[in-house]
Amino acid sequence: MPKKAVWQGIFVFFLDILIAMVFDAGSARAEGSAARFQGIVTSLTGQPLTGASVILVAWPGGKEPIARVSTGEDGRFTIEGPAGARVEVVASMEGYCAYRITDVILGVGDQPQAAIALQRGVRVDGAVRAAQGSPVGGATVRVDLFRLRPSGLRKGSESEGSLSSGRAEVKTSEDGSFSLGVLPVADGYLLEVRHPGYPPHDLRLDLTGRASPAQIAIKLPAPAEIRGLVVGKDGSPVAGAMTRAIDLSRSAPTEEEPREASTSDEGVFRVGPLAPGRYRLEIRPPEGLREILGPIDVAAGASVDVGRIVVRPGVAIDGTVVDRRGDPVAGATVKAFRQLQNGRSLERVTRTGEDGRFRAAGLAEGFYTVRVEPKEPHLSQETEDIEAPATGISLEVGTEAVITGTVVDRNGAPLAKLRVWASASNPRSRYDNMGRAEIVDRESGAFRIRGLREGEVIVSARADRRSPVHSEPMYVEAGGSYGPLNLVLEPGHTIEGRVFDRTTGAGIGGAAVSLAADGDVGAITSRDGRFSLEGLRPGQASLSVEHPSYAPTQVNAVISPDEARLLDIPLEPGAELIVSVRTAQGAPA
Repeated sequence: MPKKAVWQGIFVFFLDILIAMVFDAGSARAEGSAARFQGIVTSLTGQPLTGASVILVAWPGGKEPIARVSTGEDGRFTIEGPAGARVEVVASMEGYCAYRITDVILGVGDQPQAAIALQRGVRVDGAVRAAQGSPVGGATVRVDLFRLRPSGLRKGSESEGSLSSGRAEVKTSEDGSFSLGVLPVADGYLLEVRHPGYPPHDLRLDLTGRASPAQIAIKLPAPAEIRGLVVGKDGSPVAGAMTRAIDLSRSAPTEEEPREASTSDEGVFRVGPLAPGRYRLEIRPPEGLREILGPIDVAAGASVDVGRIVVRPGVAIDGTVVDRRGDPVAGATVKAFRQLQNGRSLERVTRTGEDGRFRAAGLAEGFYTVRVEPKEPHLSQETEDIEAPATGISLEVGTEAVITGTVVDRNGAPLAKLRVWASASNPRSRYDNMGRAEIVDRESGAFRIRGLREGEVIVSARADRRSPVHSEPMYVEAGGSYGPLNLVLEPGHTIEGRVFDRTTGAGIGGAAVSLAADGDVGAITSRDGRFSLEGLRPGQASLSVEHPSYAPTQVNAVISPDEARLLDIPLEPGAELIVSVRTAQGAPA
């Protein structure tokens, strides 16, 4: 082989190696590149918080911090994480409730600086003990917040302790102690204590003016019970009758109530543990009519015997649930509602067998609405005016329509905080034909909407800092599958402004500014009264502004993609609403 050819081969060989090394190095830099997340942490009044902790945690389900920084003297921070990573941003500080921003994709799309407002909080600790003073371990202690979270906080970016569900929940240790963590300072809490061996126990909790940590001592009342015997008209015991004790002292039952128990083969029942109070006892035998006793007064620790209860026989509605092809629908829930003059009452719940048959027994004679709730892909169906007793009726259920598709930005990239839903194009109510939407793949923005009934629907989507988008109306047929429907979310537009005192001209911090037509879009003004609303569509908009020390107001604005506007919004301090009441003829009342 000529020397020239040899040297050319050697040159090409080393050139390939060099190109591969450069490519691998570039790939490594791309995979290992960092993205920045910046923002400011303040109090609800707009005061910058120095030394607040800000961490990044993998989302969802991450436990260990990816990165951690502290805010500077001006409350600002810059934190770095892997580019393209999905994270949760958590800001916290002693004496304040933690604040979480979920589903953030680092380095994807425009990410303006985050404005995080922390709410003052109090750590709540305590102990649960029985009436005789012994500790109660394994009790569930949870707190519900009656009040909504501070107005203006964006959904999805929530203050810990004032979540959308408004609930924190823990278990007591063996010595009865518990800690609920830091809760926002408020007076609208309901503290609930639940344990299988004790009656439900609730108390109000006011954290205003409380030092941190607040120590709560809880003593559970001695458990009581109601007992008795259920028999038929012939005196024979009735087994399997459901007995329920409903506390009449409560305006509304809790999730665990009413307390209930089934009768034994001998017809005996014991319902408890119960708290002291006044109760109504309901007995539902398998084939007989419902019986109601009460009121029954129950003292702490008492065992109240209501004696012998005779139940009357009832009638039944039975039949078959089928689909549109006439095939039986197994495992469907069937509910029988008795039709009343002022509404309806649920009387029986049963299920269909493998052959689609059902039997709702123990009904009084009269007219009923029967609701069938089948499993997917079938749809729920109601049939009215069924007169009991009724035998051999046939109830037909439809099949759901399904829509699939994707939602991305104009560059085809996925979006943070993506939400997709469907609605009827001409709905009778806001819940018509909404179906069940789910994001099946966040990396590609793929979604699926199930449970749609036949009719014309519109698919809508929105994401953080993006203008919502709506599809053209589309008609879906029962059992049909439609898609892929491709939706593109354009960058939303921004309104910036300043809220100030009309008298002094000073900026007002802590004012809540929100879009009147969409409560999801809102912001809290900074210490100098400035705010920014993002993800808005071009056109006319109405803004609502609220502050505890000022009269609420609404202002109109024009959102233009070509013109950035700074709104000046004055508020009247301490305004008073005066209502003039007059008669129909116009005279003062």
